[in-house]
Order: sequence, then structure tokens, then C-alpha cells
Amino acid sequence: MNAFFKNRRAVDGAVVAGLGICLLIHSAVQFLNMQSKVAWIMSPYLFPMILAGATILLGLTILVPALIGEKPKADAQQEKGGQVFMVLILLALSVAYDLVMQAAGFIPATALVLLAMIAFLGERRLKILIPVSVLTPVLLTLIFKVGLGVRLP
Repeated sequence: MNAFFKNRRAVDGAVVAGLGICLLIHSAVQFLNMQSKVAWIMSPYLFPMILAGATILLGLTILVPALIGEKPKADAQQEKGGQVFMVLILLALSVAYDLVMQAAGFIPATALVLLAMIAFLGERRLKILIPVSVLTPVLLTLIFKVGLGVRLP
């Protein structure tokens, strides 16, 4: 058991899978306790259940290789200070996203923050940066606001 806790990747995978299981259980309980009984496919808890399933799969893809002893490929671990810096930058981008969204709206804010985040994570090709940054919020608006009638922030 002590060896498991020394294997950081195994612990990470177990925590992610555990969080996914907690989300799945919470969503299922909320669905079962709903006042209005609707089909699960129409339930507002369907999307959290899908996210929970994806989270569980992600956790298992981290956990299983760590348990069977596979080494991570091209593990480019940075120093601890570099990791803290990256977390702080991503946190600052999240705060900036909220501020820009209040001032400019969903599409411009999402486009700007996606551009900054993708560039920060290492993509330098403008033919990738600009279309992804612009088309993502436009497609999300078309799918959710226009197609599904769901209000976006």
C-alpha cells in the first residue's frame, strides 16, 4: 500500500477517477430525486453524467499504466517553480476571461482567452491559433444559443 502512495501517477489517476465517480453518484442521486420525472436523456443531469464518465476514463488512463509499471513517454517534467508559474498564468487567464466577458461578451472574450491560452501552451502557427480561437466560440454560440436555445453567459 505504501508503494502505491509513492507512485505519484497512480495516486493522480486514482484521485481523478474517484472525483469522476463522486460526480457520477451525485448526478445520479440528483436525477433520481428530481421533482418532475423526465426521461434521463432529457434530464439536466445528463451532461454532468457524461462528464463524470469522461473523467473516470481519464483517471483510468492515468492509473492503469502507472499500476502495471509503464513509464510515461517523453516525460518533460519542469521544476516545481515552473509548474507553479504555469498554474498562476492559467489562473490569471481565467480571471481575465471573466473580466473581458463582462465587458465585451461571450464571443470576443472566449476568442481572446483561447488565443492567449493556446499560445501560452506552445502553439505558434497563426493558421492554427486564429481559426481555432475564432471558430470555437462562434460554433458554441450556434450550437447552444441558436440550435438548442440554451442561454450562454
